[in-house]
Amino acid sequence: MAAADRLRPVVRPRLYEQVARQILEWVSANGLQVGDRLPAERELAADLGVSRATVSQALVAMEVVGIVAVRHGDGAFLVDSVGSSKVVQSLRTHAQRIPEIIEAREALETKLAALAAQRRTRGDMTRIDDALDVMWRDIDAGGRGVEGDELFHAAVTAAGHSPLLARLMAEISDLIRE
Repeated sequence: MAAADRLRPVVRPRLYEQVARQILEWVSANGLQVGDRLPAERELAADLGVSRATVSQALVAMEVVGIVAVRHGDGAFLVDSVGSSKVVQSLRTHAQRIPEIIEAREALETKLAALAAQRRTRGDMTRIDDALDVMWRDIDAGGRGVEGDELFHAAVTAAGHSPLLARLMAEISDLIRE
């Protein structure tokens, strides 16, 4: 049998891809705009009939491709108005890498935060506090606090005083921006 005549394995979309697609369809159908907050993970999980872990994975995947920003304790907010087909295509293109990228980012953030707690200086704490102030001022003014959030993560990374880990974090950030 020639290569062209062979059957190919059926590719099933991962559950989190289906959840991401449904969330984006809901966002579009309900006219949500950039800056709008999505329902809580618990509510999404109940409405979609999936676990909170699956919803969380879908939101992280959507965050990785730049559609939402997830702020722990505050929820997920739309940061881009990309159509669901582009998001799903991006998820499929990077589907093999997304879990690895997320794992690496989480591991580095955890380690850098622990190092920052041990190695921080007064100057580091001032930069962290300043970043939080920027974030809260923006949120109080109706913004999303994105700049402050980025400054906060950069300040915590710098407070870890680990140039190699900081460089790795920059590389992972570049992968996420892809």
